[in-house]
Amino acid sequence: LVARIMYNEPYVSLPMRSSVRGGTVQHEWKRDGRWQGLSATTAETAAVPEAGSHEEFITDHEWGYSRQRDGGTIEYRVQHDRWPVRRATELRIDADFSSLYGSTLGPALTKPLTRFIVDGSAVTVGTPVRLAL
Repeated sequence: LVARIMYNEPYVSLPMRSSVRGGTVQHEWKRDGRWQGLSATTAETAAVPEAGSHEEFITDHEWGYSRQRDGGTIEYRVQHDRWPVRRATELRIDADFSSLYGSTLGPALTKPLTRFIVDGSAVTVGTPVRLAL
């Protein structure tokens, strides 16, 4: 709700469930009456991504941007510790990403170039600021 109101991000809320068993992490959400999701398995030890890697690019964003209803743009700072990652050796996808992200982006999400599990940390999202045109 906060992301939708303060940042105009088009998030939806869905029932979710997750599990971690050994080196396998599974996340699922219920949409259109069925459970969808993905799981990844790894045997690696977590490590901070290499500079210039896909993992670093995906996990280390300091700024967020969102288009507004009137066509303007807001910017907000996103702060968190550097996230260690583990490369996934197996990946299972059972999800209709097109229904979540649209017909252009959805299909691209079913064939990832990089597969990894992130340990994560607490995240602080700053107050949005409207960018001047």
